[in-house]
Amino acid sequence: MNTGTNSSIKINRNEFFFEHSSEVQKAWMHPAPLSIYAEVNAAPALKSRLGSFLNVPAESLCLGHGAEDLILKLLQWKREGSSKLFLASFSWGEYRRLGEGLGFQVEELGESPHFCEAPPSLATEIGVISEQLRDRVLADPQLSAVVLLATTNNPTGSSLDISAAEALVREFAGTQTHFIFDAVYEQLPSEWFHRFANTPNVNVLGSFSKYFGMPGLRLGFCCGSVPPAFHLSLGHASWQLRTAQAALQNCEHYATARQHMIRFAALLHAEQGSWPHVVVHPTQAPFVLAHVRRSLSREPSQNSQRDFESIHWEGLLHRCEAASGVWPKVFEHQSHLWLRFGLGPEKICRGVLQFLRSLDEEIQLALEK
Repeated sequence: MNTGTNSSIKINRNEFFFEHSSEVQKAWMHPAPLSIYAEVNAAPALKSRLGSFLNVPAESLCLGHGAEDLILKLLQWKREGSSKLFLASFSWGEYRRLGEGLGFQVEELGESPHFCEAPPSLATEIGVISEQLRDRVLADPQLSAVVLLATTNNPTGSSLDISAAEALVREFAGTQTHFIFDAVYEQLPSEWFHRFANTPNVNVLGSFSKYFGMPGLRLGFCCGSVPPAFHLSLGHASWQLRTAQAALQNCEHYATARQHMIRFAALLHAEQGSWPHVVVHPTQAPFVLAHVRRSLSREPSQNSQRDFESIHWEGLLHRCEAASGVWPKVFEHQSHLWLRFGLGPEKICRGVLQFLRSLDEEIQLALEK
């Protein structure tokens, strides 16, 4: 976002490639100093507007410095009486690091993490997750646990059916099990907040980072019962709350951007049908997950000329950014490469498509040598 000087402020930070609404830009560039703490009524005013937007009582909401700040606080709060943290397999890696850092025993639920081709889908995994929870929780009445599930899941892009989630919560209502649903990638306003606003032992998380494309705003929100200290809203600045208010007033602008990204994700999935080496998986999120269907050996082999490693991986991210403007998130699983791309306007999306097509061709050429 241009500041009107010779510099710019990275409010989108590789998450949002559209122009922000003019009202959001005006709010962001308000002449008040950026470092001033918000007025005493600014946070309650934002919670009131957010509550109306999400169709939940304002008093059921609290604000944090991003959704991960609220996840950390929730886990710290529940850690005193809980020893286990259950996660869906193949979810955001920071969940495990946060849990282990706080002393939880972290266990993955759902499909075995040893898959190679298609990542697990929450829609089809929920039955397995429920069965595994029964085996662990109901077998030990003294067990106090936290279940953290993301919908839409990062990086797979699969969503959890809300009715299935409600059934899961009801099944464990008589146990010492607390559920956290991370809904930062959901369409807003989302039923997840309304449906669970008054449900004991459930918190739902949202953020201005994903749907509104402003991770640099550092503003997340949590719905559900929490300790009174969560409602203090410490440290938020005027510009953060003012910009969030402007975003809520211009929600249609961001809804249009999301619809564009979802449409192109479907197009990208359809157009890669003939690629032998790169698979783009279906998604319900404004990002796509691509899987390179070759093993990534980093050690030299006797057949190194035909090895997949002959492709120059060190420059992969730079090549992608040059083609599309997107810096993908890269990770390995079972020695296979996975790339997660944020999406944007037509030029960005076509650049991602061009990069993946050329990557598939490059792999083929390397194998033919």
